[in-house]
Amino acid sequence: MNLKKPGLLKQSKVFFILLFALIFTPCAAFSYEIDLTEGWNLISLPEQPENVNVSQVTAAIENKLISMWAYKDGHWLMYTPENPDFSDLQTISSGTGYWINISEAAVLSGQGTGTSEGIVLAEGWNLVGFNGNSQKNIADALSDLDNANIVSIWSFKGPGWEVYNPDEPDFSDLASLKPGHGYWINISDGSIPEPAIDEKARLVLASLESGDTAAITSYVSPDFIQHNLSLQDGKQAFIDAAATGMYSDTTVDIERLFVDGSYVITHSDYTISGERKVVFDIFRFENGLIVEHWDNYQTWVPMSFGTTMLDGPTEVTDTELTAANKTLVQNFAQTCLVDGQWSSYTDYIDDGVYTQHNPSFASGTNWIKNMADGTKLYDEIKYVFGEGNFVVAVSQNGSKSVYDMWRVEKNRIVEHWDVVEQILPEDQQQNSNGKF
Repeated sequence: MNLKKPGLLKQSKVFFILLFALIFTPCAAFSYEIDLTEGWNLISLPEQPENVNVSQVTAAIENKLISMWAYKDGHWLMYTPENPDFSDLQTISSGTGYWINISEAAVLSGQGTGTSEGIVLAEGWNLVGFNGNSQKNIADALSDLDNANIVSIWSFKGPGWEVYNPDEPDFSDLASLKPGHGYWINISDGSIPEPAIDEKARLVLASLESGDTAAITSYVSPDFIQHNLSLQDGKQAFIDAAATGMYSDTTVDIERLFVDGSYVITHSDYTISGERKVVFDIFRFENGLIVEHWDNYQTWVPMSFGTTMLDGPTEVTDTELTAANKTLVQNFAQTCLVDGQWSSYTDYIDDGVYTQHNPSFASGTNWIKNMADGTKLYDEIKYVFGEGNFVVAVSQNGSKSVYDMWRVEKNRIVEHWDVVEQILPEDQQQNSNGKF
C-alpha cells in the first residue's frame, strides 16, 4: 500500500489497535442478528464467522440480497447471488464494513468468535467494521488516543448519515459505535483526503433523503450550475431546498452508477411525495467539487412485457472497451434516431436480440423493423457518457428531453433503458441555464 508519508501507516496501525482493544475482547461463540432495511445498509459482522464464504454468511437472506460491496485498498469488491462466479467479493469477515443492498427488510443472523486484533488504517477513506457485542461511547473509545489523524467517522443507518468530527465533538451526531454497523473512517496526515467522486455523488443524493446538508456543503462548488429547471440555481438554493424539507418524503435507490472522466451518472429509483419516479442524474466535477448537474425524471409505469423500467444488469464490466462502446452507441443514435436510417440497425443490433425497458415497447427488434427510413425520432444528440458496458446518450426531441441508456455486449447493443421528460415552458423555469 502506497502512502504519502511513511509514518502514517505506523500511526494508523497504533490508532486502530488501541481503538479496538478498548472496545473488544475475544469471546466464545456468539450469535448475532443485524436488522436490515429495504435498500442500502452499511453493516459489519460483530463476530468473525467460522465459514467466511460470503454465500454462506448471507445464505439466510439470499432471496432478498441484491448485492454486497466492500472497499479495500482503494478498490471496490462486489458480490451478487445472481452471478456468484463473476463476483470478486468472495469472503466476508469482522473488522470490515460492507454496503449491502436488499429488496425488502430482513435479518442477517449468524454465529462467530470475537477478536481483538487491530486493523491497519491507510491514509484516506477506510470502510471498516465494529467487532463485539456491546456498543461503546465514541468519546470514551477515543479518550486515550491522539486524534490528530482522525478527520471524521461516518455511519449510515437509513434514512441518513451520522458523523463524528473530533474537532467539533459538540456538533457531531455519531455518539457511539455499535455492533452490526459499518463505518467510514477518514485518516489524514494533515491534508484532507476525500472520497472519490462517485462516492461524493452517492452522499449528495443520500442528503435528499435525510435532509442533512453536510454532503452538499462539502462537495458542491460555490459556482454550482443547476439544469433541473424546476429548481433555483446555485449552491445555496440546493442547501436550502434540502434543509427546509423540499425533498421530504423522498427516497433514492441508486440502481446503476458509472463514471466517465469528471462525470458521474446515476440511474435511480426515486419516490417523491409518494410518487415513484425513474431518474437519471449527471454530476460534473471540477477539483473534487460538483460544479454542474443535469437530470431527467419520468413517472414509474408498470410494464406487461416481462421487464420493468429499472431491472436488469447493474454491474459495470468491460471498462477497457469504454471508448469503443461509446462510439458504437453514438453512431447508432446518430444514424437511426437522428438521421432516420433504420435499415442500418443491424450494424449495431443483432436481429431479435434487444431487451427493452421502455414501457411502450416489447423486447426484440420488431419495432425497429417497422420504422421506415427517413423517420427521425430525435433532433440532436447532446452528450454521450459511458463506462464499460453502459452508455448514456442525452438527446432532444422537440420539447422533450430524452436520456437513453444502452448496455453493450461483444460490440453489439443488447439492452435499453430510457427516461423521457417534458421540458418546462420558459415562463415556468426557475433558472436560466437551459435543460442541456
